[in-house]
Amino acid sequence: WTIAQVKAVAQAYGESAAMLLDGLDSGEPVGALAAKMQEAVFYVGDAEYRCLADIGERAHDVSGLEFVALREGSRWKVYPVESAPGGDYFVVEQILIRPRDAPESSPVIAIVDDDPLLTAEMCSYFHSHGYIARPYNTEATFRAALGENVFDGFIVDWLLETGTAEAIIQSIRQSRHGDAPILLLTGKLVTGEANEDEVARVIQQYDVKPFEKPAR
Repeated sequence: WTIAQVKAVAQAYGESAAMLLDGLDSGEPVGALAAKMQEAVFYVGDAEYRCLADIGERAHDVSGLEFVALREGSRWKVYPVESAPGGDYFVVEQILIRPRDAPESSPVIAIVDDDPLLTAEMCSYFHSHGYIARPYNTEATFRAALGENVFDGFIVDWLLETGTAEAIIQSIRQSRHGDAPILLLTGKLVTGEANEDEVARVIQQYDVKPFEKPAR
């Protein structure tokens, strides 16, 4: 709101502009407030919303509270008090809901690795951060998807069942996704199973960014 808009509303109701601002908090900038808030998931009935939550101290008494937070590992979950599952509750001071992007506008990441457990874990990580991630455990399934889907980025393991990922990386660069970032994963340089010279050549030739497994 501009100052002029605040004044106009106040005048329309015969009040002072200061009165409209008295109900606000101490004036902490929204950016500073958001910076101290925690990433969380807000559960309302069957719906789930990604949000930021200002989480306070442990709630030893939930009477009078409208919402509570529960910690599950490194994740926070926020519930209305009446529907919260049992657990160690924390006070929720504020909830900031961030509208979810339409699926077609969310970045789509293709993850190519012949280890299904690894691709599942990586997809879960990206989903929790607002991305769409799709796992491909064989070269054939990935190649079929490459021509039919829009991808914004790729994570490719260097050693696959069919050999190295050089042909796949070349196909990506020659496709309509040719300028998308490619992250190249390998955990076999130390063991000698991956040829360091080949990896270095592919990195330079196709502009890929390497990460050694295990990668955070």
